[in-house]
Amino acid sequence: IVEAASTFRGEMEQAVPLYSAAKQNGQPLYKLARAEKTIIPKSKQITIHDLSIVAYKYPLVTFDVDCSSATYVRQLSVDLFAKLRIDSFLFALERKSVGPITLEHCCTLEDFSTDRWEQFVRAPVTV
Repeated sequence: IVEAASTFRGEMEQAVPLYSAAKQNGQPLYKLARAEKTIIPKSKQITIHDLSIVAYKYPLVTFDVDCSSATYVRQLSVDLFAKLRIDSFLFALERKSVGPITLEHCCTLEDFSTDRWEQFVRAPVTV
């Protein structure tokens, strides 16, 4: 798994999932797929800066990925395990950062349910 993951670094073409918000003729692909309409396969250029295996306990694999925006991480998981000829699905997905905003900048829903919710509201971050 580690060896296969090491091949997913750098710039590459990624297939756009059929069940995604990407559009074909102004319609989201997921709507066309659900209606069993013909979808013209698309791909786009992405960059994987790092893909590392964090844990493996059969049958679960945990990995971290540092990637360009608009990378389909679920598709990346499918592609990784397809390379190993293993059927798979993504059990959980946690976005740890978007640009300069990390989980440490975030608050919980419980934070907003208190009477001091205003202390958690901040000016937008310029990226």
